Amino acid sequence: MEKALSLYDVPQTLVTSFTYALPWGPGRPFLNHGFVSQVLGGWALSGILTYTGGLPVSVSAPNSLPIGNGHLDANYLGGAISAGAGNVVIANGLTQGTVTLNRNAFGFPAPYTFGNTNILPNVRTLGFKSENLSLLKRETFRERYVFELRLDMFNVPNRKDPGGLVTDLTNPLFGQYTGSNIGPKSAQLGAKIIF
Repeated sequence: MEKALSLYDVPQTLVTSFTYALPWGPGRPFLNHGFVSQVLGGWALSGILTYTGGLPVSVSAPNSLPIGNGHLDANYLGGAISAGAGNVVIANGLTQGTVTLNRNAFGFPAPYTFGNTNILPNVRTLGFKSENLSLLKRETFRERYVFELRLDMFNVPNRKDPGGLVTDLTNPLFGQYTGSNIGPKSAQLGAKIIF
């Protein structure tokens, strides 16, 4: 029987959302009269900010058992789990403190045996960070119609957030991030009438 963290364990998550009505336009402290007030008034800024810690890491080896379970855990061969250059840089939690994973600390289990590692202690992938913002304006006319104009922006700082950490000992890309947890910076413009 094994006891370990789930590979989907995320120990810290912070999600914040906000809406801020910009302080100009009719009924606001600034620019509250005239044509400019009508154009610039009624705008609001909103956002969803998401930050999470990293996921646990497990090193795998090919399955030599006839039980159809995909990969096996690798064998820990001794020595430091974290070591020198050319290995993966990963991080613990939201602090993003880095350690390196030592490829030489792991090997293949003997044929028809299980590996002796499961989840690596105190080692996690890089966390996830996402900042999405919206700028929107709502205008009511004829007392029952609402016109909304909005600009939605995703991944505003254009973070790379590496993902797809390779932990398969047979893969020549072992220890490298091969993808991304988030798409590139993008935006969409929308308009609608509510009646």
